[in-house]
Amino acid sequence: MRRKIMLKLIVLAFLFNFSGNLYGQLIKGISIAATTEAVTTPFKRILPIHPGAELGLNWITNNLDWTGQQLNTYFGFYHHKSLSNAFYIKGEYLFQFRIRNTIAVELFLNGGYNRSFYPVEVYKMNETTKEFEKVKQQGHNSYFVGIGTGLSYVSRGSIDPFIRYEVFVETPFIEELNYLPHGLLKLGIHYKFSNNDN
Repeated sequence: MRRKIMLKLIVLAFLFNFSGNLYGQLIKGISIAATTEAVTTPFKRILPIHPGAELGLNWITNNLDWTGQQLNTYFGFYHHKSLSNAFYIKGEYLFQFRIRNTIAVELFLNGGYNRSFYPVEVYKMNETTKEFEKVKQQGHNSYFVGIGTGLSYVSRGSIDPFIRYEVFVETPFIEELNYLPHGLLKLGIHYKFSNNDN
């Protein structure tokens, strides 16, 4: 019995170590950002603040002397008190142009999946009693595509701070409104697991 338990522990330790090394090779860095979302046309407004957060995984990095490219995945949420609480996942291609190898001007394209919930309690009329009853929210599925730009400080160390702004279009939103434009301002840091550029 003890031998079986020991063997299972050894196998689990090996798998944990192997998976850690594998992820260390695949993931080049992570980013974390505070965000604010607005329903708006591009660059029109960022206030009032609708807070959110975003966690990013950097899978592929290809840096040359003056340019850089990244493939990233993001998980995030935002709270828009008048519209929705939304959770999303997206993929992104990011291109950097570096000025004096210190400041990076960034352009990026992304797309993903959005799951949103009304920020208030939802009621529905009971057809039998003709009274409103509270119902449990199931959430609303939508998809989006976006573009954006930003600035990043390219440090010699592991941490690069950045500020980014993106515009994305969500669809479908509701039956009466198929497309809804959003703006997302992000302030965060990117942590590089290695200073190796490729």
